[in-house]
Amino acid sequence: MLREIEAEAARQDRSKSWIVQKAWMISRKEIAKFPSANDVPGMEDDKEK
Repeated sequence: MLREIEAEAARQDRSKSWIVQKAWMISRKEIAKFPSANDVPGMEDDKEK
């Protein structure tokens, strides 16, 4: 993935940081839809017991 970011940064004549920041800004709403690692279907939360 780093090589891809480096290649894209070179292609756009931008820094790797700039590429990552823009990618995050574009994708963060979609990523927020993913369940967290602690969201296991069928498992009760300790607080609900």
